[in-house]
Amino acid sequence: MITRKKLQYKVDIINEKTGRHFYLDYNGYYGGYYLSERCENTGRIDTEDLRMSASEMYAYLNVIIWGLV
Repeated sequence: MITRKKLQYKVDIINEKTGRHFYLDYNGYYGGYYLSERCENTGRIDTEDLRMSASEMYAYLNVIIWGLV
């Protein structure tokens, strides 16, 4: 089972490797998770147009991490 804690761990790895400030935005009503970035100028940038389930987000985060290695 993919938990928010597991997803946050992946986001923490991405933040550490990139020096950026990504975070998970969750809204069950709208269908799941977004990966967003906190920006000083604009406030927030979303990385995708569609929300993802926990398992989809887990796979998405893994791909990002693999791309950073």
